[in-house]
Amino acid sequence: MDKKSCPGTGMSSNYHLKANSKYNRLAMAYTHGTISSNNRLVLFNFDINTGDISVFRVVASPFVDAYGVEFSPNGNYVYLANWIGDQLAQYDIKGSKFSATIPYGSDRGGGLKLGPDGKIYVKRQGRYMGVIANPDALLTADSYLANGFDLGAGVSSSGYVFSVGLTPPAICPSGSGLNEAPVPVDDYTTVFVGGNPYCVNVLLNDGDPNPIDKLMLANVYFQNPADANKVSFTFNPADSTICITPKAAAQEGDVIVLTYTIRDDANPIHLCADGKLTILVAEYPDNIIKDVDCFTTPPGQNWSIASSVTAANNLSPYQSVVTGDIDGDG
Repeated sequence: MDKKSCPGTGMSSNYHLKANSKYNRLAMAYTHGTISSNNRLVLFNFDINTGDISVFRVVASPFVDAYGVEFSPNGNYVYLANWIGDQLAQYDIKGSKFSATIPYGSDRGGGLKLGPDGKIYVKRQGRYMGVIANPDALLTADSYLANGFDLGAGVSSSGYVFSVGLTPPAICPSGSGLNEAPVPVDDYTTVFVGGNPYCVNVLLNDGDPNPIDKLMLANVYFQNPADANKVSFTFNPADSTICITPKAAAQEGDVIVLTYTIRDDANPIHLCADGKLTILVAEYPDNIIKDVDCFTTPPGQNWSIASSVTAANNLSPYQSVVTGDIDGDG
């Protein structure tokens, strides 16, 4: 949201808006100028079925330039950070009070995001993101890691936005009474140690109870964040493909699960659902040329190992390289 009237102030400015995990409450970080009383945390009641929003509570921010906002996983706390000033605080909804403020680690930043691992990540200037490892507990200086996540050399994180791929969409209802959610069907595929990227169209076997609804691939993330050391992936909403590339740490027998979110285009509320893409890491059989993924001799027993994994979704890593070619056996 941008440039709207903030409840209780009669003024307008920029702010961030987040939903809790139950999607029945919203939190807004609101800032207007350098007067502390004009910087506020606003909590709303939210009805996901009707879209109705009502003010639950308006609280003065403990600092100016209130910017980032995020709920704890259990919904009992709201975290607030400022854009300029290096301040982070936790608001206890039941206790109606803020914790003591702590520095998040740089002069500017303050973007907050709850990750799929249950931690809250704090974007700030420099190569690191701050990490709140247990957002459901009381925030203290000892519980916050200013250098908790290393983005790598040469990366500057100023705190404006997060990548859409970091976490699932903020709201993913399963049904609203006005529409039915899409129905994903899990997918399976194989990649090879040291092999080339392999792409899967995960929407081919998914559907929607409402025939007129069009589906799109909205997001992808690791079920186990540690698997990011074994493979990387990209996804393209335009053609609904997920492309997986094995990394050096990938070993034969590794099983990696990506969770993907599909979304319909229904009105008034888009509905979404999660499916899974299971990836088996295998060694290249001896009779395959690694760089071009083709056989040098007729396949033997190794072929049955590879094909048994991909048969579940009728995909073969060798299919594309033989289409249209002529074989010596006629």
